[in-house]
Amino acid sequence: GGGEEGEFGVFVGLCAALAPGSLLLCTDNTHRLWPTLVLAAFRAVQQSKEGGDAGELPAWDVAFPQVPGKRGYALALHKRTETPSARAGVEKPKPRVTALERPRLKLADLEGLVPALEFKLLMRFQHDCDQHDRKAKEMAKELAPRNEAREARVSEIDKRCV
Repeated sequence: GGGEEGEFGVFVGLCAALAPGSLLLCTDNTHRLWPTLVLAAFRAVQQSKEGGDAGELPAWDVAFPQVPGKRGYALALHKRTETPSARAGVEKPKPRVTALERPRLKLADLEGLVPALEFKLLMRFQHDCDQHDRKAKEMAKELAPRNEAREARVSEIDKRCV
């Protein structure tokens, strides 16, 4: 749920273009978008690192602060200036792997790359998103007969008016 990366093309482009050290703060009325946006941020940089280490994802700090005056959680993304292995002083060989050869990143892949509490929140937010999507589909199914009947009445009125 929560949409696919393609629906967030501007966000993906923004994340790829951000300079290392940039901080991006997103506030919204719902936290259900955060898992998709976090994945888009990681994917954007992963895709832009042609020839980089396929085993190492980009270095993002992820946090979900509570903003005064807002209900729920905001999303804070900080683009680190170095990858996790560089931060640890580890030199890794960099195989030539194109973005198209890399596996598609999933939410579960972020475990260990974001702090444990934030990962737990991401999973909860994804669950909330999935539940919301399920309820919306159920409601649309329930309303379909009413909408069809309404459309038929409007069509009948339109025929009389012509």
